[in-house]
Amino acid sequence: MKKWLLRIVIFLVVVSSGLYIYGSTLGVITSELEVVIHSDRTTVWNELQNPSGMDKWLEDFKELEMTSSGVPGTVGTSYKLIFETGNGEAVIHQTITEVVPAKRWTAVFNNEAFIGELIIELNDHPDGTMVHVKNELIGANALWKLLLEWNKDTMHATNKKSYTNLQAYIEQRHP
Repeated sequence: MKKWLLRIVIFLVVVSSGLYIYGSTLGVITSELEVVIHSDRTTVWNELQNPSGMDKWLEDFKELEMTSSGVPGTVGTSYKLIFETGNGEAVIHQTITEVVPAKRWTAVFNNEAFIGELIIELNDHPDGTMVHVKNELIGANALWKLLLEWNKDTMHATNKKSYTNLQAYIEQRHP
């Protein structure tokens, strides 16, 4: 009986060590997508910058709170974003790092699980505006890196759904 228990403990130590080592070798997880919105860049930009509409298109979004002084939506402005999760809430801290009106918006973000960067670019398209979104994440430690790797497809699907929702939201509001 004791040999069985010892073998199980050794097996668990080897497996968990292997997963930890694998997780520590993982790097940045990137999710990129493009969506064409049948509206001009200024309209798309204004809707992206409008916090009162975020709950209409951003998946699982609950609340946005400005956590720094200054002009909302400008470089250096920080926010706390709260999202609903299956078992409570997730809080993400975000700071805007670049703003080129109606063209490009960049922010860095973090919480206890990861750090990352979000880049949103708007470009003219024959049918309206091409929105290009690039979301890069890296886990805060080996465990979070491993969990992000395992969930990258879900993350990409959620991002895709959010920006497809944005497309429908804007096209409905601005036919």
